[in-house]
Amino acid sequence: MVTLLLAFRLSPLLLLLLAGPAIVTAGDLDAAVPPDTEAAALLRLKATLSDPANALEAWSPSSPSAPCNDTHPWPRVQCYNGGLIGLRLSHLNLSGEFDFAALSRLPGLHSINLMRNNFSGPLPASLATVRSLRALYLSSNAFTGPVPGEVFHTMSWLKKLYLDNNDFSGVLPADAIAGAPRLLELHLDHNRIEGPVPSKLPATLRRFNVSYNHLSGVLPEAVAVRFNESAFAGNPGLCGAPGSDPGACAMAEFVLMSNVAGEFGLPELMKASAEVLGNGNLGSAYKAAMRNGVTVAVKRMRDMNRVGRVEFEEHLQMLGELRHPNVLSPVGYHYRKEEKLIVSEFMPRGSLLYVLHGDQSPERVVLDWPARLRIAVGVARGMAYLHEKLGIPAMRLIILVFVGSTVGF
Repeated sequence: MVTLLLAFRLSPLLLLLLAGPAIVTAGDLDAAVPPDTEAAALLRLKATLSDPANALEAWSPSSPSAPCNDTHPWPRVQCYNGGLIGLRLSHLNLSGEFDFAALSRLPGLHSINLMRNNFSGPLPASLATVRSLRALYLSSNAFTGPVPGEVFHTMSWLKKLYLDNNDFSGVLPADAIAGAPRLLELHLDHNRIEGPVPSKLPATLRRFNVSYNHLSGVLPEAVAVRFNESAFAGNPGLCGAPGSDPGACAMAEFVLMSNVAGEFGLPELMKASAEVLGNGNLGSAYKAAMRNGVTVAVKRMRDMNRVGRVEFEEHLQMLGELRHPNVLSPVGYHYRKEEKLIVSEFMPRGSLLYVLHGDQSPERVVLDWPARLRIAVGVARGMAYLHEKLGIPAMRLIILVFVGSTVGF
């Protein structure tokens, strides 16, 4: 019987600070900054902001006093010994592209609080220029894009980073986070961050929260024992959190959609003897013979690291529901950010391409014209079914089937 081996390309899915008040221990201030330099920096910053409530109206070149004047300091600034050490700009309905570079010449600036404003878009690259920061509070804005590794690489004094309740996405910069030498608190909850939890976190880290994201994979044991399970809640694809079922990880990593090929799980699949069947545009195919006697075909997908779990699973569930004698549906799949496997029944006689052009053994199957006609009819029936159920244009089906060498029997 002719069977179409499903080949498809998923569309890639494109692609992080303390909730309390900004109280900073001043410590040793760096070289004193002239008051006019502080004023110039704040005025340059103000020029980039939208301030509908005029909360920063007193930040003016005509102000009679310096920002950290002992008797008449500017509003929303935090001072110590006459020098600027912090900005308290939370709850002001501010927006615009915050010009961190304007503050780069203030070596005593240790804290910036922008919580609960309307800032959006990716974090400005200029953030990395404020290397003196100890605390950065960006909670409850609308920042997007990935968490930039440069924050951890260049801001070596950073101790508290609040990025929660934004719209950050992508994968965490694991190496950069692990290398942060003084980080005490990292809050990334309520975003759209994907991928695994970093296996290495700074030894200094005391508070860590990645709850309510799109994290997946196995929670590293070394991380799980350091933090409360609430730090990882709200990540359906993440297994191994404190208090979870010890067997949940294997179930979460491998989904068996049909037992038509037999009962097995990821442990059995990983221990199976593997034989390479071929390599294609979408990845490599293997014959996996398990110890329980079950033999399946495994497709290891390539160039799909940007495909999210939701999109991947939606496609696989849809394909797993296909039922037709001329269509081979997947029976299971394994999803991790860095690896994706699709499992189907094993076709012992190989692909049509192999039978026609690759098998040179004395026992090879010779296809006469009546057999070739039956194969063509089977292919047509399978393609018609896919066209009807999936709505794929006929010409694209032809390309998928024949260029992908996906006819087996």
